Amino acid sequence: MSIGGCARLAEMDSRRWEAFAEEATLGLPLIRRRVAEIGESVIGPAHEVAAELTMPGLDVEAVARFRRTVTARAGRCMESTGAGADRLVNPLLTRRRPGGGASGSGRSPDVGV
Repeated sequence: MSIGGCARLAEMDSRRWEAFAEEATLGLPLIRRRVAEIGESVIGPAHEVAAELTMPGLDVEAVARFRRTVTARAGRCMESTGAGADRLVNPLLTRRRPGGGASGSGRSPDVGV
């Protein structure tokens, strides 16, 4: 599924969320609030859910890795919507332009939204 023309969470930033809000004809503040609510609903109970999944014969470390992966992705999704999120881009995914600048719009992050 594409969000704002982006199919990978690692590539999401506030510009992508703006594009999504425009495509969906929704306000960006609403999108940010809903993503935060959904992220918190995933992160909050994650430890308890992982504990409930732990049973004899099940790889406890695999469950712990799954919990960490899910909570990290939820956190990244939440961060990508916030003011200044453009500075949170994974440096391993950022391509450098000739002259040393990172790829992107060059726009300042949105502040106070």
